[in-house]
Amino acid sequence: MTSKLFLVVLVALLLRIVPLMLTGMPYDNDSWYIHHDVEVLRVNPKARLLSSPDFDGYNNLWPSSILVPYITTLIVGKESLLATHLIGPLLDALSIIPFYALASRYSKKYAWLAALVVAASPGLVGIGVGLVKETIARPLFYATILAALKGGLAASILLGLGLALTHHLSSLTASLIIVLAFPTAWLVKTTSGSRSDTPRAIESTLIIALTALWLAYAGLPRLRGTVSLLDPALASLYIVALTSLIAAALPLIREKPGLLAAWLPEIIVLTLVAIAAKTGVPPGVQPLGISALYYSAPFLLLPYLSVYALARIKNEPSRRNPIIALTWLLVVSGAIAYLVFGGVPLGQSPAGRLANFLVPGSAILYAYSSQPRLLKAKALIILVLSILYVGALASNADPESYDLAYHQYEYSTCKLLSSHLEANTTVYADAKMRDLLYYLGPVKTRIPLPEPGHGLLVLYKENLVYGYKLDSNLRSGSPERIARLISRGSLVANNGESWIVLIRQ
Repeated sequence: MTSKLFLVVLVALLLRIVPLMLTGMPYDNDSWYIHHDVEVLRVNPKARLLSSPDFDGYNNLWPSSILVPYITTLIVGKESLLATHLIGPLLDALSIIPFYALASRYSKKYAWLAALVVAASPGLVGIGVGLVKETIARPLFYATILAALKGGLAASILLGLGLALTHHLSSLTASLIIVLAFPTAWLVKTTSGSRSDTPRAIESTLIIALTALWLAYAGLPRLRGTVSLLDPALASLYIVALTSLIAAALPLIREKPGLLAAWLPEIIVLTLVAIAAKTGVPPGVQPLGISALYYSAPFLLLPYLSVYALARIKNEPSRRNPIIALTWLLVVSGAIAYLVFGGVPLGQSPAGRLANFLVPGSAILYAYSSQPRLLKAKALIILVLSILYVGALASNADPESYDLAYHQYEYSTCKLLSSHLEANTTVYADAKMRDLLYYLGPVKTRIPLPEPGHGLLVLYKENLVYGYKLDSNLRSGSPERIARLISRGSLVANNGESWIVLIRQ
């Protein structure tokens, strides 16, 4: 089994570093803010990480996400931007090891297949290529949940604190999964008599307390105005509703689920995927198109296999069941439902990030369901799709993630601009170029497309294909309009794939 785990980790690593090797540049918009803060700390190691205005004011509130790549910079050298960036994909790939240990608690035979699903999930690969808080935190996320289950005060304290100091969403998700495991286990025992693998009480309390303390200190002041105290309460209602639904359905599940029970939930999910691809879910959200196939691949057959996993939980009461995986899905699904359907401003963006947290819990249930043929076929399909997805990332062919891959031609154009303009000079750029220019400095950027006569505009070739990206959800300006801006303006710089245009009346 060790050889299979090694191969899965190798697959995870290759899928995450190939896009970087093909482009030769860091990946993901958010990575530039981490690189910026690392550079601040490198230039001035005495800078106060939590309070210095030289940092970006957000990522530095989770200091481990800056310290880890900073230490990497000290090892590989200050000029090795890409080498420093690789610590993110490397940690994300190595997180497969604690995940495998977690999945092995419930299915030693098929844990490697669950690990392969996680390693090759396109959504996790996409975020895993970047140097962001989530990738740095991923090994700690799995290890913290494992520590809560296995016990060990020292491990729980160290892992819980490390996770809290690295990524707010990961630490909060892990804490909620652990909390919900207790009432869910009671419900499962009441309705089916099954013995659940519940977390240890003392270790869980310590992990949750550390998360709450750091969120109260660093997270809530920064998120005030975008998150209210009412949001967690309303999200909890969605989670409770889903939990109640599972508890009510469990007594009705037979030893061998019928076709209707097994396939009806699957049909509902497939319908939602089709709607998301064509018109967007909820209405008004950018349709995913072919990208829906990539991002939904890990969840296809999830309802079907989950029904079989629930049947096993019910019908094998003496076997240790993965209640933690069930609460994993309930917590994340409930939070996503609230963000998407609860009218939360910008809710779709964090919902997309949260969807990645569904994959590991789903994979554990897949392994536990004892459907090896389906699981092997599913893992193979996901791997093939992920290879295609990696190619799409590197070539900017995916309309949903083209703005996350950076290329030398974009970097050289922005470097030219930043080296020739005075500090605080304002230029126009979309969300992708804004983030790169933030790292390069010292210019300031404005995102809306300029009206005639408003100055310098930075563009790249994907603007002529997909438009001008305002943020993670919105695009403005048709490719035709952007082409007209280029033709009517004065080209200040042009390398054939990106341009600096002086817009005039």
